Amino acid sequence: MSNKEKLNPIAALQALPGNIRQFGSEVNPMERPLWEIDNRFLNPFAPVPEVQTWVCMGDRPALPCKGIITLSAKPKQGKSIATYALLTPILTRKPFDTLTPQEENRARLAVVFDTEMDTPTLAERYKTMLQALNEAALRFQIVPLLEIPKSKRREYIEEITAKYNPDIVVIDQVARLVANFNDAAENVAFGEWLAQYAAKRSVIVVIHQNKAADNTQMKGHLGSLLEELAVENYTVKHENGIFYIIPTNARKSRVDETSTPVTFALNDSGAIITAAGMIESNKEKQAEQCRVELREIFGDDDTLRHSEIKSRIMEKQGLSQKGAERKIRIAAECGAIKKIDPANIRSPYQLTQSAAEDFSGVDNDDF
Repeated sequence: MSNKEKLNPIAALQALPGNIRQFGSEVNPMERPLWEIDNRFLNPFAPVPEVQTWVCMGDRPALPCKGIITLSAKPKQGKSIATYALLTPILTRKPFDTLTPQEENRARLAVVFDTEMDTPTLAERYKTMLQALNEAALRFQIVPLLEIPKSKRREYIEEITAKYNPDIVVIDQVARLVANFNDAAENVAFGEWLAQYAAKRSVIVVIHQNKAADNTQMKGHLGSLLEELAVENYTVKHENGIFYIIPTNARKSRVDETSTPVTFALNDSGAIITAAGMIESNKEKQAEQCRVELREIFGDDDTLRHSEIKSRIMEKQGLSQKGAERKIRIAAECGAIKKIDPANIRSPYQLTQSAAEDFSGVDNDDF
């Protein structure tokens, strides 16, 4: 073998004995990249378009304009109403809670395919949403699927999508589009269809989490598949009258325990409203309950160091070191205690003053 052949891997390959197919004389990938000849090949030097999103969630670009987005939760936590909360600022172009619409992206049409609610219930919720959207109301449409046979639902979705071409589709909930959410073969095939369907639009899929209280994984083989296919994952929870939409994973942005969630509440009419005031109220209630317990811990002392507070909690309340640490963390987060000098890590704590002198007892299991 010549030195020239040694330097040319194509020539070296063709020189090997056996029935190796020769490259056609008209195409030599060593002379011209195939992406310049055939656009089916990826050009690594072509400009890469930025991932477009509908909103910013805090400082993080969120809710991509294309791809699968999951919302999962335990039953009765508000998954369905959470999708409406996410759609509201996208369609109205007005900020809501931590969501700020992206100036350059506006959804022409969002369609919810609902497989769970009966028509009367769905209609009442729909009317409330239309009032909230005001002039953007016609951009939001709902298609009931409960009475459509399960075997026909995917075809039904495809037909409507082809006709009206929505920018955003919500499938609530997605497990009702398959016969068995634990059947591997069926769900792999469904995942292939869903990924292709979501290649040109945002598809928000709602799905239940596993029943175990400490298991937040999406339900069944379908849930595991969606975890892999989704561009973003969110979990929904509802406590003390407040709904939380919490990001858990995103391909194109950083998500961790400090990531900004979306919070909202419902007024007496069932309309979606900001939860800021309720959050502050709940925070103060929690703080007051912490103060009640910590007054016994502080006793006659005006200030205590972290180690002493922990030691007294362990002694008086019979908690482990970890449990005592958690109590101190919660008390600091809700404002029941604060450091004398916040800039000094060794600074002692003092109890803060109650916002209301005659505050009555509260029921909060967090502390």
